[in-house]
Amino acid sequence: MAFLAVHTNAQLVSNISPNGVGVDEQHVSGTLSVDLDYDERNLATQAISSNARERQWPLVNEGVLGIAIVKVVMRRNGASVVSRLYDEQLYTDVHGYYEEDSNTVASQFNSCSFGNLTVEADSTNRIIHEVNLPGTVDDYIAPGGAVRWDLFYSNIEEELDQTTNVTMNSNITNIIVVVPIDVQLGNRDGMPIDVMSKKYLILDDFSWNLFNLMHGLGRQIGLSLSGDVNQETYGDATGYMGRQANPSLPPLSQPLGFRRCFNAAKSWQLGWYSDKSVELDLTTKAESFKISPVYNYNFPRESNIVTIARIKLPSMPYDFYMMYNRAEEFNEHTSDYINGLTIVKGAKNFQSSFVERALYIYPTVWYNDQVELMNFDTSGRKLRIKLKGFKNERPFNPRYLKVEVKVIG
Repeated sequence: MAFLAVHTNAQLVSNISPNGVGVDEQHVSGTLSVDLDYDERNLATQAISSNARERQWPLVNEGVLGIAIVKVVMRRNGASVVSRLYDEQLYTDVHGYYEEDSNTVASQFNSCSFGNLTVEADSTNRIIHEVNLPGTVDDYIAPGGAVRWDLFYSNIEEELDQTTNVTMNSNITNIIVVVPIDVQLGNRDGMPIDVMSKKYLILDDFSWNLFNLMHGLGRQIGLSLSGDVNQETYGDATGYMGRQANPSLPPLSQPLGFRRCFNAAKSWQLGWYSDKSVELDLTTKAESFKISPVYNYNFPRESNIVTIARIKLPSMPYDFYMMYNRAEEFNEHTSDYINGLTIVKGAKNFQSSFVERALYIYPTVWYNDQVELMNFDTSGRKLRIKLKGFKNERPFNPRYLKVEVKVIG
């Protein structure tokens, strides 16, 4: 079920419960074997040369993602095996059957980007392409259990060339490959990969859901993984680039769905809300501003309120980013720091980000309305971020938050 890793010395394993809740991702040792005698197309060499945590594609934040869906038929024990998912489900989960379908890849990209980055199908006839790979499943497994991805992708390319126009269609940028769960290719080494100018994302029946689709495509548009305060690579459960759910919460308390957007650092990188952003330079003074949730970005009445903020740290290798993580509309299934002001530490080169913590308008023994972050600069000064109260009341989930940021010490 792995769907992220591009590496030579590690494999990504995702343990997902049947209801899609409770993901535990970890790296286990393994080596990706490549048959050096098989070089018909010189495929996959650029993809297997780097570690999963280092691999990053150029940023794609506008235009159209042309997505084709391919089901792979393989032979095992003398019988054909193929994904058990219906073609209509595969198509609908990506592109939507009706225009108002909301739990789809197309809907989420369109909503989170406010039309800057959209998704289109390769056919108006809702076609799911199907390719028959030659040989048996065992032919694609090298000694030691690693998948021979060079052979796998080469044969997919060849079959697509012979049976469809997908590989030659310049409008197709991303190909989602659905492998049969019986062969467990996804459990061994699955990865998003770019080959022959196309980007491939491997999923199987068990890992097929909106979160995994958006996560894999997020990697392919140039976003890195996102961790939490404990520096876990996949620890961030607020957006798409971490984990599906917060494992510290009971399963029944988790949102039953995967509509969310990208965290504050990723959103700043994508630039979708740049005209309603604020960049704070605190070398000389304190700053105050109002911030509203991402789904309020284009509301006329929010013209004087920002959607995203960055605190510049000139002498540090990272900056801080903030967004109001309200769990509503197309962000309704965010799974951590719900309805709080999330503070994300992001590397200046955008190759990593970690959710530092969140602030809430109602402080309790567990939740604070202010925080002091160490090491604002090399002199050791602290950074204080505080939610300011409302004059007459503190609404449970206010339409916007009042934020004050200042340097102390």
